[in-house]
Amino acid sequence: NRSLDFFHQELMKIKNPVVVDFGAETGCYSLLAKFVEGSRFYAFEENQDLAEILRSNIRLNHVESRVHVISSIETDTIDVLLASQKLDQLDFIKIRFDEATLQRIRGAGTVIRRFRPSLMVEINDSTHNAFPAEKAALLALPELRDYQVSSVEPGNIFCTPGSSAS
Repeated sequence: NRSLDFFHQELMKIKNPVVVDFGAETGCYSLLAKFVEGSRFYAFEENQDLAEILRSNIRLNHVESRVHVISSIETDTIDVLLASQKLDQLDFIKIRFDEATLQRIRGAGTVIRRFRPSLMVEINDSTHNAFPAEKAALLALPELRDYQVSSVEPGNIFCTPGSSAS
């Protein structure tokens, strides 16, 4: 998986990275905590069955102290969800693309402005063609206006902050 390799390489460039994995599913990305020294992951998964598998995978990989699972998600805004985590740093947001992605990123304006994290939007096979208008709207979001946008592999979008802070 080129996106997973790319994500891993990007994390290795950051000292003690703090990562939000929104739509963590079973933990494919969050389990990189095992290989990225000093990393802290906040894995959000609202599907309770997937969250249980995620917790099991975290235990099996002995990364309980570095991967925190949040499964009771009562709001779609990332700002609200992260406020309760009292983060002093946020380097990367990985978000699974679905019909609520635009709303979630709009709801992350505060953390995007404060921390200027890189952002990876994971677009899997089932959503690749399902939301073309939303994908175009994602690239036009004001929250990402000074971000450099590229594609890691067909569909997945990687955004890095530009040189100017907003």
